[in-house]
Amino acid sequence: MKLLFNPEVLRRLAAVAGLFTAIVFFLNPVPRVLEVKFVDFAYMQKHEFSKLPLDQFIAKKVDGRLKEVSGAEWSKVIRNLLAHRQGQTPEQWQDNQPKRLKGKDREFYFSPDQEPFALVAPKTGSVVYLVFNMDGRKHYILLNPKRSKYARDAPSNILYPLRDFAWLPLAVGLLIYFFVPRVKRPPESLGYLRLWGLVISDVMGLAFAGFFFAFPLGMILEKGGGLTSLFDFQTGWAWLTIIMWLLTGFGLFMMAVGVWYRNFWIRFTPDGLVRHTHKGERLYRYRDMDKASLRSKDYHWLVAMLLTLGARNPTAVGQAAILAGQDHGGIGIDMKKGKALWIRLEAFQEPKRLLQMLKDNGVELSPNLDDMLTE
Repeated sequence: MKLLFNPEVLRRLAAVAGLFTAIVFFLNPVPRVLEVKFVDFAYMQKHEFSKLPLDQFIAKKVDGRLKEVSGAEWSKVIRNLLAHRQGQTPEQWQDNQPKRLKGKDREFYFSPDQEPFALVAPKTGSVVYLVFNMDGRKHYILLNPKRSKYARDAPSNILYPLRDFAWLPLAVGLLIYFFVPRVKRPPESLGYLRLWGLVISDVMGLAFAGFFFAFPLGMILEKGGGLTSLFDFQTGWAWLTIIMWLLTGFGLFMMAVGVWYRNFWIRFTPDGLVRHTHKGERLYRYRDMDKASLRSKDYHWLVAMLLTLGARNPTAVGQAAILAGQDHGGIGIDMKKGKALWIRLEAFQEPKRLLQMLKDNGVELSPNLDDMLTE
């Protein structure tokens, strides 16, 4: 629990939560939209060369799916549709037109929950015709609910109503990230370059995690079915989600490395070195140290995971190649009892000062560290 309240952890959790929420807002469509269209049965009768009387022709077409509506709200809907047919689309309906082909005979799209359609909108898979008496004439409207994957011509503001607000969680997350007080390193202590814990880990980690988190959402959600379709094993989409989100974990791991960098420093006391990490502080006494030498660490397990899960993804393969080619050198201090102390040299400030302090306090240095000290 102490780790969760570490400022560096809170800052990164806020940034990740803001980014992931923004991605969901941007890529998650509504389950269905409502197509609304003016129906001219007289025109249809003429062009189908039907010999039936108009009332019988209408009865055949609607097939028992006709509802009569009335009231000021429906009167406004009819007048807007009639104005649109005359080439004067109402300004408030401009954003409800199809994305591509627009015209006086084209449909409009609305949310099924929008008034006045909410009370009469049919279930997905069925349609309903509405009739409204105005100025001594009957006017007909078709309401056709469509699943989002079959309504690709619907405007984005109807298909993705939260898209306009996607910036908000991202902005909140970044505000918390930049304005929550950072962990401050004490003066005279040794640690890593601050830029290393920001650009290398956080920016790259957010970009990597965001890409692989968004990938299955962009592929799957536009086909309809909602967020639950991400874990549909029958269609196989669940495996794509699992693989991509495991790769997302690599980006989060990079950010976790940033937490480690920002919380790591070494300060000197008369008795020994005090190492500070996100877990707290520990004293390594000079008299308990045996020898310091130059060592290296690798991340073969991480390279193997990237190549296994992302073999067909150039981004994952590229990251694996970078990691495989890196030599993470550091100073290893063997203790007479207990686990050795390892200090990574990459981006570590003033390593010679550390070596000099060890030598001055009687800790044996390996030849290569002695050479580093005299350079």
